[in-house]
Amino acid sequence: MDSSELGATDSHLANVAAALSDRYVVSRELGRGGMAVVYLADDLRHGRQVALKVLNPELTASVGAERFEREIRIAAGLAHPHILGLHDSGEKDGVLYYVMPYIEGESLRQRLDREHDLPIDAALSIAREVADALGYAHARGFVHRDVKPENILLSGGHALVADFGIARVVGASTTGAITMSGLIVGSPLYMSPEQAAADGEIDGRSDLYSLGCVLFEMLVGTPPYTASSPMRLMARHATDPIPSARVMRGDVSPALDGAITRALAKNPDDRFPSALAFLTTLQGVTTPAAGVPVALDSTEFATPSLGSHSPAHPARVAPVMRATSATAVNSVVVLPFTDLSQAKDQDFFCDGITEDLRAALARLPGLRVASRTSAMSYKGRSVDVRTIGRELDVAAVLEGSVQRSGDRLRLSASLIGTSDGFQLWSETFERDATDIFSVQNEIARSVVDSLSVTLSSSQPALVPRTTTNVEAYQLFLRGRHFWNRRQEGGLQKAVECFREALELDPLYVLPYVGLADAFNTFGAYEYLPPKDAFPRVIAAAEKALAIDPTLAEAHTALGSARGHYFWEWRAAEESFLRALALNPQYSLAHAYYALTLAATGRHERARDAIARAQHIDPLSQIVNALVGWVAFYARRLDDAIHQYKIAIEMEPNFPVVHSFLGFAYLAAGRPDEALAEFKSIPAFRTALGGLGHALAACGHLDEARAVLDEMERYSEGAYVAAFSRAMIHLGLGDRDAALTWLETGLEERPYTMSFLAVAPIVDPLRNEPRFAKVIERMGLTSVAGALSTS
Repeated sequence: MDSSELGATDSHLANVAAALSDRYVVSRELGRGGMAVVYLADDLRHGRQVALKVLNPELTASVGAERFEREIRIAAGLAHPHILGLHDSGEKDGVLYYVMPYIEGESLRQRLDREHDLPIDAALSIAREVADALGYAHARGFVHRDVKPENILLSGGHALVADFGIARVVGASTTGAITMSGLIVGSPLYMSPEQAAADGEIDGRSDLYSLGCVLFEMLVGTPPYTASSPMRLMARHATDPIPSARVMRGDVSPALDGAITRALAKNPDDRFPSALAFLTTLQGVTTPAAGVPVALDSTEFATPSLGSHSPAHPARVAPVMRATSATAVNSVVVLPFTDLSQAKDQDFFCDGITEDLRAALARLPGLRVASRTSAMSYKGRSVDVRTIGRELDVAAVLEGSVQRSGDRLRLSASLIGTSDGFQLWSETFERDATDIFSVQNEIARSVVDSLSVTLSSSQPALVPRTTTNVEAYQLFLRGRHFWNRRQEGGLQKAVECFREALELDPLYVLPYVGLADAFNTFGAYEYLPPKDAFPRVIAAAEKALAIDPTLAEAHTALGSARGHYFWEWRAAEESFLRALALNPQYSLAHAYYALTLAATGRHERARDAIARAQHIDPLSQIVNALVGWVAFYARRLDDAIHQYKIAIEMEPNFPVVHSFLGFAYLAAGRPDEALAEFKSIPAFRTALGGLGHALAACGHLDEARAVLDEMERYSEGAYVAAFSRAMIHLGLGDRDAALTWLETGLEERPYTMSFLAVAPIVDPLRNEPRFAKVIERMGLTSVAGALSTS
C-alpha cells in the first residue's frame, strides 16, 4: 500500500470513528473487500469487542439509508448455529454500518492460504455446515449471493457464514452482477453463470453453485476456474466443461465428485433443487479409510457402449478416465426395469422383478446393494451410468426391460460398470411367465459372476421360488405396488391383492408380510380405527413367521404393533432386535425401532437407529421424514423442521409429512406457519387435530370449534382419533375436555397417542393428575417423569 492509499485508509477510519464515537471505539482495520471495510471496535454499551462493517461509498449512494436499515433489520432475524448473527446496524453522518460478533479464529480463506488444500473430512464438515446455513436462510427468502472462503469463518471447529445482511441489501439494490459503476456483486471466482449474466431473478441454487466452487477449492487447492480478468473468468464459468475434483485428487470418492459436479451444473435446473438436498447428499458421502490409496491411471481411456440407464435407448458417451482402487469394492444398484409391453400395463411387474433381484443380491456377503428407494429415484429418468455411480457410490448398474405378450416374457438385462461405462454382461431371455423365478436366478448369478462375488457351494437359489402359482405372484407384486404409495385408496387395493394371492396359494408367505405392512400403515396413518388395523398386523405377521421365521419384515411389523398399539414395549424391542439380527440392511427395521426408542424416551439411541436407516436408504422420503420425527420428540425442533422440509422436497404431495411439519411449527411457537401447513392438506383426516389447534393458537376460536363439528360428521363414516380431538380442546384452553379425550384414547389406542409421554404439544397437561394416570396406563411413567423434571 503506497502513502496515498495509506492516507485514505487512515482518513476513512477517522471518519468512521468520529461518526460512531457515541457507541463504538474503532481501533483498527480487520479487512476489506469490494463492498465494505471491517473494523475491530469496542461496543461501549455492552462492553464487548465487535466487528464493525462499513459499506463502501458507492454502495452507500446506491442503497440509501432507509432501504439499508429495512433490509438489515430483516436479516437480523436469521438465527442459526452456522450463521454469523447481527448485533446492530444503522446510519450516522453518511456512514452505513452493521455490527457482528468478533470471532476468535480465522476465515476459510486464511486456512486455505496456509494449508493449500484440506483433509477430505474437514472439507466435508465445512461444506455440510455451510449448506445447512444456506438451507435455513433460503427457506426464509434470503439468497447470499457471495458465498466464498472470505465469508466463511472458522471458530471452535465449526463454520459460520458471514455477510447475509449485506448480501440482502446489495441484492435488493442492484439489477445485475455488475452495476453502472463497475462494482461486482459477488466474487467472480465463485459466481454462478446466471448471476454473472444478471439474467433475471436468481434463487438459492446460485448459492449452491458458489458452495460447489468453495468445496472444490477446499479439496484441490484452487477454484474450478481461474482467468486473467473478471469478465473472462465469468465466461469460463458459463462455457467451460466442469472439472473433476477426482482427477485432480485421487482420494476424492466418486460420490463426492458427483455431488460437486451436480452443484456446478451450468443450468440451475440441473443442480440440486435446494441446499437441503445438497446437504443430504454430502451427509451420505463417506471419507476413504486411512491407508487405502486410490490411484488414477492416466493412460487408460475407454469409450463405453452404454452411457444412459435407459435400456430402450442406449447412447454413446465421451471417453472418460478410468479410476482404479487398490482394494476392490463390490457394489451394485438394480435400476427399475422398463416396461416395453405394447399395452404399457406391466409397471408393477417390472418393479417386482427389480425388487426381487435387489433382495437376492443383497443377501450375498461382500456385495453392497443400493436400497430400493435410492434405485427407484432414477425411474423414468435418463441418467449417465457414471453419474449414478458417483451419486450412489456403486461400481456397477444392473438395468433391464420386460416385454410381455400373453404368457410369454421377453426379459433383457445388462450389467454396466460405472467407472467407464463398459458393458460387463448382457443377455435376453424369452420364456413362459411360469419361468420367472428361474430367469431371475440366472440374472442374479450372472451378476455375481461378473462382479467376482464368491458363492458357497451350498448357496441356495438366489431368488427363492416362494410360490408355484404365477398368478398369485403377480397379485403380490400388484399389492406391493399399491402399498408403496402409502395412500388410503392404494392400501385398500393392496389388501385386496394380497388376499386374492393367498386364496390362490394359502402357503405363499409374502402376501402375509404384505398384509402386515398394509395394516400397519393403515393404523399408523390412522386411516382405520386402531382395533381394525393393529390386531390384523399381529395375525398376518405371526402367520408369515409360522411359515418362515427368518423374515425380518414380519418381525418388524410385529414390533411396531406390539409397541404402538399394545404398549408392550419390551416385546416390541425384542421383535425389532430379531429383525435387525436377520437383516441388518432393512432400513425400515432401524426406522421403526427408532420410533419405539423415541416413544420410550431413549432419544440418543433413537437418533443412532434412525441415522442407520438414513445411511442405508438416503433417498427414502419415509425415512427422511422419520429422522425429523425422532428429532421432534427429542425437542430438537429446528432439526425436525429442517428434516421435514427435506422430505417434502423429495415428494411435495405427501400429506403425512406436511402434518409432521405443522406440529413442529406449533411446538416451536410458530402457529401462523403451522396453520398454513395444515391448510395445505385439508382432506387429510389425521391432520384435523393439528389444524384445529393451530386455528385456536392463532385466535380463530370459532373456526377451531368448527373443526370439532367436522370431526363429528367424520366419525359417522370415517375414523378420527380421540387424540386429535384432545389436541383441539387443548388449543382452545379446555384442559378437562382434552384430558377426557385422552382417557378415551386409552381404550382406542391411536398410533399418535403412543408418543404421549414425549410429545411437546401436551406439555400444558404434564402436571395434571389425570394425565399422570393416562401415562401410567401406557407403561411410560418413568419417561414422562424424566421429562417433567428435565
